[in-house]
Amino acid sequence: MYLVLPHKQNSRQGFTIVELLIVIVIIAVLATVTVVAYNGMQSRAQFTRLSSELGLINKALALYHAENGAYPVTGTFGAPGWRYSCATGIANFITGISTHINTPPQAPCNGGATNNDTWLYASDGAGYKLLHIRPSASLSGQPPAAMRDTRYTAASPSWGYWTPSWAAQ
Repeated sequence: MYLVLPHKQNSRQGFTIVELLIVIVIIAVLATVTVVAYNGMQSRAQFTRLSSELGLINKALALYHAENGAYPVTGTFGAPGWRYSCATGIANFITGISTHINTPPQAPCNGGATNNDTWLYASDGAGYKLLHIRPSASLSGQPPAAMRDTRYTAASPSWGYWTPSWAAQ
């Protein structure tokens, strides 16, 4: 013999408001973590690309120096001028290194033609400084300390390569 329990006719099925709120909070936390991680990956990828491209130009400068005994000069002796890649275009940025780079990379040039997200180069022939000027501190902490340069402008942090004689330029 079996005992049959009466079925409740008024039983409600579904979720309580507390259960729904808990699920919504969990989804929001996971979405926030995902967005933060994605933004960090984009920033690291951008720095890696820029670092690789600037390193390529730096190697071309070393090859130019090995062949000619001097770096490509900007400005006049004693007063070298800064060349901005976004203002001059990559073909005219550093004359003479095009034989060492098949396809010269171009700086991002976001937000300006001179000092915003661009590359700078200056040389007196004996030494040089090659920098990437960032539009903001968005890449802060990523360049190694030896590559960071705060002498050019504090408003737009910069990093790059230079000869020892140009460290203070």
